[in-house]
Amino acid sequence: MRRRIESTLGGEVVADRSSTGGFSKGTASRVETRTGGTGLVKAVSRAHDVDSYDLYRREGAVLQLLAPLALPAPDLRLVIDDGDWIALVFDVVDGHHPAADDPTAHRAVLDGLVGMPAIEVPMPALADAAAEISAMTRGFREMTAFAGAAALPAWARDHHHELVALTRSAPGAIRGNRLVHFDFRADNALIDTDGRLRVIDWTWASVGCGWLDSLTYLLDARVHGGGSDADDLIETHPVFADASRGDIDSALASFAAYFLYATSLPSPAHLSDLRAFQRLEASVVLEWLAMRRGWKIEGG
Repeated sequence: MRRRIESTLGGEVVADRSSTGGFSKGTASRVETRTGGTGLVKAVSRAHDVDSYDLYRREGAVLQLLAPLALPAPDLRLVIDDGDWIALVFDVVDGHHPAADDPTAHRAVLDGLVGMPAIEVPMPALADAAAEISAMTRGFREMTAFAGAAALPAWARDHHHELVALTRSAPGAIRGNRLVHFDFRADNALIDTDGRLRVIDWTWASVGCGWLDSLTYLLDARVHGGGSDADDLIETHPVFADASRGDIDSALASFAAYFLYATSLPSPAHLSDLRAFQRLEASVVLEWLAMRRGWKIEGG
């Protein structure tokens, strides 16, 4: 595997620097060769973590499928999959993740997402975002059917039926034919040295409406203490041109439903902080939805 990577990069690897972040247990390292070549190598063994192995395998397959399209993504140069180990080798992008409180960065990200390509022919490897959203909110609807409004924070219980109705309309709101990253947050976005957006980690690529990634990005900014410009961008930025106010609210309701249901589940053994973070996400998106719909937030 090392020899194939070095052959692709044009020289012996003499230095590497690991990246941090994300939920995968695989490695991601920026490597340099004796001849000055560079690459980003993501690798994991099946024995170390079969889930990460399968995620990397899916990401490689998706990127190879999408290679003919003009993606705002680092080029995938090599995939090695011998059944025990998998490695993905990408071009290095010099850039930075957008800050949650940087309106200029938010606009640069949304500008980059406007050009996401349409999927003109069926690609079975890409999920249908509308069907995924429906599946993601099913658990919430079942939970509230059993527990009723008690499944919600106290201040939101008067809006239980409205919230459920919004989740039911979400699949129709986000249906479309555009490529959707479907896991888009600031840590999956890079602004390169020319100010252009580059998107990484394409494991969950799907087909849906052209504004869904922009909405999840703005939600992530709000979760991290920024995003005060989110509603203004939704009203004015071209990426949201096809989204009605109701569409946006339906999508936000579906995110809240997913996070609320997820927090009722046991924490994964290797992600002990995940449920606490999802509780924060649920709180932020519910309060945002409440502001948009004029719901009273007790104590707010």
